[in-house]
Amino acid sequence: FSVSAINLNQGWNLVSINKIPNDSSISAVLSSISGNYDLVYAYDGAWQVYDPNDIPGSTLTTIDEKIGFWINMTSADALTVSGTLPTSTNINLVQGWNLIGSPTNSAKLLEDALISIDGSYDVVYAYMNGGWESYDSTRRSKFDYLNTLNYVTLDYGYWVRALEPVTLTITNVCIPILLNTSWSTWSDIECLPTNFKNQTRSLTQYDANECGTVINQIGRASCRERV
Repeated sequence: FSVSAINLNQGWNLVSINKIPNDSSISAVLSSISGNYDLVYAYDGAWQVYDPNDIPGSTLTTIDEKIGFWINMTSADALTVSGTLPTSTNINLVQGWNLIGSPTNSAKLLEDALISIDGSYDVVYAYMNGGWESYDSTRRSKFDYLNTLNYVTLDYGYWVRALEPVTLTITNVCIPILLNTSWSTWSDIECLPTNFKNQTRSLTQYDANECGTVINQIGRASCRERV
């Protein structure tokens, strides 16, 4: 169980929560910013809306870690999120557009975060800092520099266009990006995000993915998340 905060700007924000809430009712999830927002939208093939001033007419009743949602803030505030970080989350996607959450505790390369549906999606959008960021899988080779969205990050919501019905699995055991490695057996090695000279058995490593501690892997390493 843990608690964190999402900073929300005045106006529209496209966000998600990264924890399994104890109470997923929308009034409970958004209780810490009560009075400072007026509309919430989610999308699951059709738009759902929550209006705190028209609860009987609202169609959106719950928020969990699987969905992304638009929220219009009447003034800036911080949403307090409490719950349990899932070890693995399955999100069922329909063919076409899906608005999903990011149930992760750290930034992950987009292609790694969506590896379970590789080949079954083509475009991803996020709305960050007042502007759109995008990723197009058809640009992977020659035109990858045109992609402005390269990471899936906690607290944001993501539009994903699926090419077919598919299940996205997001796990919180991540693959570190180890640079300048000269040894392929990892055991009890720290993945330090800014340490370019971490010497362990002649291994010089740099983990750009900020995973945590490497555990029990030979060949390609995997890391525990930082707590």
